[in-house]
Amino acid sequence: ALKGEIAETEKALNETRKTAKVNIGQLSLINKKMDLQGNVIDNISSEIKNLNNNIYLAQKEVNKMGRILDTLKQEYSNSMVYAYKSRSNYDFLNFIFSASSFNDAVKRVAYLRSYRSYREMQAENILRTQDMLADRIKVLSGTKIKKNVALQEQDKAMTQLEKQQEEKKVIVNK
Repeated sequence: ALKGEIAETEKALNETRKTAKVNIGQLSLINKKMDLQGNVIDNISSEIKNLNNNIYLAQKEVNKMGRILDTLKQEYSNSMVYAYKSRSNYDFLNFIFSASSFNDAVKRVAYLRSYRSYREMQAENILRTQDMLADRIKVLSGTKIKKNVALQEQDKAMTQLEKQQEEKKVIVNK
């Protein structure tokens, strides 16, 4: 909306230049245009501030998820090392048949199955966390791109404001 007002003011400024009372009309329109341009710059600055806050929070979340992922991988690694050390069928069967009763042997089989399910669940958690981390990194990258675009817009607006100030000086000198 501010950019539209700037365009309208520029149009009125061009029309005023054609009349006899150029200087006073131009000066008031230039002042109005500079005020509007200042508002545009303020809006862009607040947008950049919000984007910086979003980037900070997203980076914090990415770091947290990275630590969680490292912990999950370490736990999985420990369980895989244990599984590797006790991998022989003899150890598996010895664990089951060393039970004092049939019920105890059934419980031991159930334990081994639940441990296998636990390892599978750990692997799924690692994959899910990796996917979530990749998504957060994409969001963070998108926010950084938006920030760069906003910074470029701010630079353009500042350049336009400087040109308007120079134009004001010329009119004041006239």
